[in-house]
Amino acid sequence: MKKLITTLSFLSCLNIIYAQGTQNPVWTLPHKSAGSGYYNHNLDTYRPFPTVDPVTLVPYSDVIGTDGGYTPTSEEFSYWGASNGYVDLNDELLFFIIGDNIFDRDGRTIWGDFVDFGIDNKISSGYSDICVVPNPGNCNQYYLFSTRETEVGQVPINPISYANDHTRTEAYYAILDISVQNDGAGYNDCAKGRLIQPWQSLVTFAGLGHSPSNKLPHTSFAASPEELDGSRVIITITNALNPDPEVDSYSQLLKFRLDASGLTFVGSDQIFDGSNSLSGGNRDYPKRRSELEMVKMTNGNFRVATSNQQQLVVFDLDPVTLEIVPGSEKVKPIVSSSSNFSNKILGLELVDGPIAGELDPRYLYFTCSLIGTVSELTSTIGCWDILTNTFVPIPGVPTGTAATEYQYSHIERDETGDLYLAINDRLSRITGPDVPSTSSFTSTVIPLYYPANNFEWNEIFPPVQTKHSLSELEE
Repeated sequence: MKKLITTLSFLSCLNIIYAQGTQNPVWTLPHKSAGSGYYNHNLDTYRPFPTVDPVTLVPYSDVIGTDGGYTPTSEEFSYWGASNGYVDLNDELLFFIIGDNIFDRDGRTIWGDFVDFGIDNKISSGYSDICVVPNPGNCNQYYLFSTRETEVGQVPINPISYANDHTRTEAYYAILDISVQNDGAGYNDCAKGRLIQPWQSLVTFAGLGHSPSNKLPHTSFAASPEELDGSRVIITITNALNPDPEVDSYSQLLKFRLDASGLTFVGSDQIFDGSNSLSGGNRDYPKRRSELEMVKMTNGNFRVATSNQQQLVVFDLDPVTLEIVPGSEKVKPIVSSSSNFSNKILGLELVDGPIAGELDPRYLYFTCSLIGTVSELTSTIGCWDILTNTFVPIPGVPTGTAATEYQYSHIERDETGDLYLAINDRLSRITGPDVPSTSSFTSTVIPLYYPANNFEWNEIFPPVQTKHSLSELEE
């Protein structure tokens, strides 16, 4: 019997490992109805999140409590904020995250931020992000990366804060083990899963200080594709002091390596310094949670794409040292004047070129508002040809005022290479983005029967700023 149990456990591990070795195919789409669920873009299937206790067969009445679970009609806890999830080969949930709450495969509450932790995944601020990365050393464990909102000189504030002028955001991480029973602590006693590493500041983990400034930049994450040994590179742009005390700090690019031995801090770079200049390395820091992208190039380097209010930025990292490759940094302004700070760049997606030998990311697709942009940009959906340093048109995308609904969309790519954008009531698609001139745009691919700004692709939404995203997918 013991041998049988061991074998079954091993097979389960193989199943999970195989799923981890490929792109997570799930986009989580929480909303305030019983139809809240997740879409598997590989299988083209939509499945609801579990809302019924598998033992009592009674629907969960609340997220909180020793019998708590996923409750889509609970406005405060069950559909606000960033979200993410992971599935096995059979498209069965392993766990899912919505806002400040982590649920097991049956919808039981593993962990929730109901009081004072301050993970900023609520709908108003538009700063949150959830990145899920498998632990290379244990197939039942997952590193969770998200954002905490703090007030200068104060303890973390309540996550329903609006990220006003007295707050800043910061990168945090935890480790979830889905093979162990929950230890209670006010959550569901029967939940399968536990945070074996409580939430911890990545800035503190890296041994860096915190900037004293208020309302510092959003925090965003990216993870590299999995290497043969299961290792990955994790990067985040977040609030941290420059190690050089002579340098005025605003946001730092923190670089980590994750392998079977754990998470290791490698180093940091100053990407934005708070200057309003469009030249050189002086780039105003981001004011909204735009995406952070990282892909592996054919020469082994990693290409990184980020942005601020005025510019698109790409640079390459050496795969061994993770230092920025000299001469690789490129900057493309989208505004006609450096005094314009009304624009915002939210969505980013790197796409390879179509020509043999040109398999490294050539194009950067993006979304932005059209306030004060250069004349070449006529739509809120744009494409930068990094090779020629020009903006190239995308056939069929809406232009002018008709494009306004896409200005806060994030962009995701499925395994066929097509790009998806989320807006209020649907997912739209760009097919064949590797050749922008012959690509095609489809306005409605998947209807959504709730405001898309109420789901997090790994992201977020309304009262103040509407932002449309799909759940962060890791390669």
